[in-house]
Amino acid sequence: MNIISGLGFVCYIGSFLLFTRIVVIFDLSYIFPLCTGVVQVITLIASYYIFKEKISMYGIVGASFIIIGVIIMNLKFLDKDKLNSIEISTKTVQELNSNR
Repeated sequence: MNIISGLGFVCYIGSFLLFTRIVVIFDLSYIFPLCTGVVQVITLIASYYIFKEKISMYGIVGASFIIIGVIIMNLKFLDKDKLNSIEISTKTVQELNSNR
């Protein structure tokens, strides 16, 4: 086993441990598509710099769609968090008013 294979194995184990930790923290239906999309874009960028591969117009368009999808997912996720905090604030105000 050479040094490159060993480094690849260490990176694989590290990514596995990181992914399992992320799945414990976040909702799987949200984080799995997010991680899959981000990994695809990172792979495209890494192949350009490391292996000097040319990126076609299809690759750029595909990466753009992935990035737009990730942004849209985050906007929906943030809106859900804002709604939950607004609901909690509204309930707190109602509880304070009912205690008077």
